[in-house]
Parts: sequence; C-alpha cells; structure tokens
Amino acid sequence: MGKLQVVDLRNGHHDFWDMLAGREGGDQLVETMPEKQEVEGHSRRQRLRVFSDLSFKSSRHEDKQQTHLLQWAKDREGFLHLCCEKLEIGALGVSKVKKVLKLLQPEFIKELELNTVGNLSKLTKLVPCISKMRNLQKLMLVRIFGRHTYTPLEERNVTKILSLFPKLSYLQHLTIDDVYFLRDHMNELFR
Repeated sequence: MGKLQVVDLRNGHHDFWDMLAGREGGDQLVETMPEKQEVEGHSRRQRLRVFSDLSFKSSRHEDKQQTHLLQWAKDREGFLHLCCEKLEIGALGVSKVKKVLKLLQPEFIKELELNTVGNLSKLTKLVPCISKMRNLQKLMLVRIFGRHTYTPLEERNVTKILSLFPKLSYLQHLTIDDVYFLRDHMNELFR
C-alpha cells in the first residue's frame, strides 16, 4: 500500500480526533489519487487531501471538531489540502469567514449556503472569495437584511454582487430566500 493521499470525512459521524489519538472511532473512506501537487520551492510532492463538509452557523454554537480540524489543517498547510464540497456559513464576522475560506481549496466547493450573513456590505466583502469557487454548482442566499432604499455605496455593492453570477459558470441551482436587495434587480441577475 502506498502513502495515504486522501481522507474523506464527509457525510459521516466520525470522531476524527479520537482516531488521531489512537482511540476507536468510526470508519473512514480512504482513496488514492495519482495527482501530484507543487509545494512552494520544493520538488514535486504529494499532499494529503482531507475532505470534510463544513457548517459555521454561528460563532455562539461553534463546533469544536470543526475548530480542531481547521487548526490542524492550518498547522499543516504545506503538507495537506483541506477540501470542502459543501460549505454553510451563518452569522459570522467577515474576518472569520475569510480565515476559513483561506484554508480551503476554493475549486472543490460545489455547494455554498450563506445564511443570515448580515447586511449587503458584508456579503460584498465575500465576493472575491466566492468568485474563486469556479466549480460552484449550488448557491443559497438566505436572510440578508437591509433597507429597501439604497445609498450610492449600496448600489455599487449590489452591482459588485451581481457581477459575480456570470463568473459562476457551473452554477445550476440558485436559492434566494429573504434577500432584500435582489427584489429590484432580478432582470440584471438573470441576464
């Protein structure tokens, strides 16, 4: 058996941290992939890919296992890729969301739910991160609040957000639920 290349923690109730400590846990799906990655300034070397779906609904109800996984991945950034196909983000600060997204490989994200992200300016700050998710297939925008009249800055923010959609060439499923600023811009959204 060759070196471990992929660890898949999705859709399971695995106690990953018990397994790392040598205690009994659930099963885990392991597969090998022949693709090699370039490590900065080093010879070609394979990186371990760790797959996990992540959900950050609120900072009050933080999942300790996800927090440990992120720290573990951060500590091993040069040796592994943290890959997430399904990512849910709730009422978190933009800086925390950006820190999480920085650890992930954006090309692996296929489903993104932004739920109660807050206001228009917070969502606008995430546009550069979302635009890197070139394989995004499903996007859910839920409960993004604000006034029904726009300042010039808010109009520019709406334009920036709308400019994101043509870049998401694999997007197949779009859910918009209680997103105030899109009501007046549906024609622009579906161009």
